[in-house]
Amino acid sequence: MLVKHADLHAQNEPGATKAEGYVIDDKSGKPLPFVNIFFLNTTVGTTSGLDGKFKIKNRKHYDTLVFSMMGYHPSKVFTKPGKKYHLIIRLKEDTQILDEVVIKPAENPAHIILRKIIKNKHRNNPEKFKQFNCQTYTVLSATLTNVTKDNLKLVIPPPLIKTLPLTTDSLNRPVLPFYLSEKIADNYINKIHDTSQTVVIAKKVKGVVGLEDFDIEGYDNSLSDEMNFYKNYVDLFGHTFLSPLAKNGLLFYRYYLEDSTQRNGRKYYTIKFVPRSKKDLTFSGSFDVIKDLWAITRIDATLPKSANINYLNHLNVKFNFDFVNDTTLFFNKNSITASFHYFKVKNEAKNAMIEVKKTTIYSNILLGNRAHPLHDTLHNIHGITNDTSFIAYRNQTDSQHFNKTSQIIDSTNNLWWMKGAEKITNMFISGYFNVGKIDLGPYLGTFKRNSIEGTRFNLGVRTSEDFNPRYSLGGSAGYGFKDKEWKYSIYGQYKFNTKHRTIIGGGYIKDMYLFGVFGHIRLIKENMLNTGEDSFAADFFKRFNSDRRSMLYRINLYHEKEWRKGVSTWLSFNSDKLRQGLYTPFIHNGEQVKYIYNNSLSLRLRLSWKQKISDRFLRRYYLTTFYPIINIVGTIGRYRVASINSKYFKLHITIKQQVPMGFMRFKYVFEAGYIWGKVPYPMLEIIRGNDTYGDSKYRFNLLNSATAATDKYFSLMAEHHFNGLILNKVPLIKKFNIRMVVSAKYLLGSLSNKHQDILQYPWNMDIPGKHYLELGAGFENILQMIRVEGIWRLMPVNYPGMPYYGIRIRFDFSM
Repeated sequence: MLVKHADLHAQNEPGATKAEGYVIDDKSGKPLPFVNIFFLNTTVGTTSGLDGKFKIKNRKHYDTLVFSMMGYHPSKVFTKPGKKYHLIIRLKEDTQILDEVVIKPAENPAHIILRKIIKNKHRNNPEKFKQFNCQTYTVLSATLTNVTKDNLKLVIPPPLIKTLPLTTDSLNRPVLPFYLSEKIADNYINKIHDTSQTVVIAKKVKGVVGLEDFDIEGYDNSLSDEMNFYKNYVDLFGHTFLSPLAKNGLLFYRYYLEDSTQRNGRKYYTIKFVPRSKKDLTFSGSFDVIKDLWAITRIDATLPKSANINYLNHLNVKFNFDFVNDTTLFFNKNSITASFHYFKVKNEAKNAMIEVKKTTIYSNILLGNRAHPLHDTLHNIHGITNDTSFIAYRNQTDSQHFNKTSQIIDSTNNLWWMKGAEKITNMFISGYFNVGKIDLGPYLGTFKRNSIEGTRFNLGVRTSEDFNPRYSLGGSAGYGFKDKEWKYSIYGQYKFNTKHRTIIGGGYIKDMYLFGVFGHIRLIKENMLNTGEDSFAADFFKRFNSDRRSMLYRINLYHEKEWRKGVSTWLSFNSDKLRQGLYTPFIHNGEQVKYIYNNSLSLRLRLSWKQKISDRFLRRYYLTTFYPIINIVGTIGRYRVASINSKYFKLHITIKQQVPMGFMRFKYVFEAGYIWGKVPYPMLEIIRGNDTYGDSKYRFNLLNSATAATDKYFSLMAEHHFNGLILNKVPLIKKFNIRMVVSAKYLLGSLSNKHQDILQYPWNMDIPGKHYLELGAGFENILQMIRVEGIWRLMPVNYPGMPYYGIRIRFDFSM
């Protein structure tokens, strides 16, 4: 049955016929996006959304509603004027059309070929292989182009520009290479057991200002999920592009048959494609396809400059496929070239830009049952750096260019002023300023100010990687001019020389902390240098200065272990002594208690899949992935308050993910937890609030920090980024590349009074009504760096001392 009428007897609405519902695939039941929906012989029409949903109406007496999509039988629904219809449309795939070879009069031959390619995707997509081996050679380079006094005088003083060892590129532009890496790796992929191995045979990295230490695991794997044009969508630079081979490509591209040739007894077609709208994230270019196999042998795709992506001025992608046997093609060579500039520029020959190029060559390919696991060794993991292993591959690229680039980078690093630039660059990445064998920092914690300590200065120091790359010893000291009390810390950590990351560490700290600062935000913002509450940057935007602080004395020991890629654990022991504060009294049975003593053991499990990472010194940086990242933390402990000794157990889970939805992005963070037993109120789950006028991603913006607490909770924070999908269609506005964004933050949490048997709550810590909900809507990418959002609190409506509505601003640099 193709059509299901769910409500044929709706009330009449004079002069208007309405229809709404969903369009789904008859066989799979999955929603069909971008289905053409129109009243027959009219211009009244629409398309289904990403979820297959549609809504259409007309005020004239049109009686036939048509549903059509490439590769499916069209469906018709007969309507009566003034009726409202709720429909579920089931479209059946038209295999006969896909099998048709004869080109009918007035039909674009490129469309016929495209349908054949789409029908045979399952056979030609290299990802179809459940297991395979291949060797990859990957070279990544970065170059500063058009290095002239006029272009760089605001960044580098002209006398220093003269000292740069410049060369020229193929366009005769003065350029400065500043990064070059090459790597040979053997790869084994087994999708049946969800395992993969990469054994580095040889690796060489050179870069200026410390970039030689920059190596991202995951960007050189054997099969790049991000750049597979056989998929409907291609992910790159945090954006989703529509592939020219997508099932719905005809809605966004125009295709032309440019040429047909005969090579080695096979016929090849060359298809040209151009975007229908230059603001969409689509490509222009061409591809070659083999007749009968309908497999792609070459694709050359360029992104239009007008596409709504920040800083990216030019992007070109080239993929080549070659025969592994008579009927199977696999990756042979691919390259990505991108140039970046803060503003989109029309003349790349005159403006200074950063040009990045990545090339990957595939060899020694074994597919299916011929594939086998690798036997890696510690020697292979760390690789070798001599040139012998690279020579054969360099001959397939440009060996002379490689050698010249390497020499220029060495010469640049020998410049006296470049060493200072390296220290500044590393400071922004690591948070520390290097002085030989010691690092000073973190700089974000140098200056703080709050109502308890007043103005506070802090100085931290640690041994640097130059002292020893395996371990670090450090500490800090700070003084508050209002409370006139010193705070300090000492710590150490050691990284073992093992295949998978293994670190042990420990330390002692005495410091004044805002309630909730040791919450679970670090499971979400894993790369942050500072939690954000007391940094000097946040101090300028304070709307509320929380005085709910206490002195913490803590001994900490921990062990971090990566068991396999994407699976890590942290085992930590804390021995805490928490002193009551001026505004955080500890009252038990009507009497003040000075300290809370607590010993706890926590186990954290972190799970991720296909996430890229980068290690610098002892720190790990987690990069992008479109799969869920899961953190589970269990804590068992015993505390002592006055004469009470008691045990407790805490369980917390965090799941975060960014989900591509066509050209758009949906991001969410889910959290849930439960506390068993009675605990003093500082050990409850303190709900994250925001004391500034800034827009915080992972805090409730209309809730003051250290205000509410809970012992069982569920929360969901979500953002939907339209990425210009709507505003790109609006005249005058579209040229500014402004993007719409909406958000929602919800919390369901309750707090038992049983905890007051231990310590009396110093204020009402429960959420009125147990439900908290904020909704926001606004614009981002203003001047490529500003987000402005209006936020409303819907629940609870009345929350004493909390704002009901606010305009929040955030600096957000993203592509």
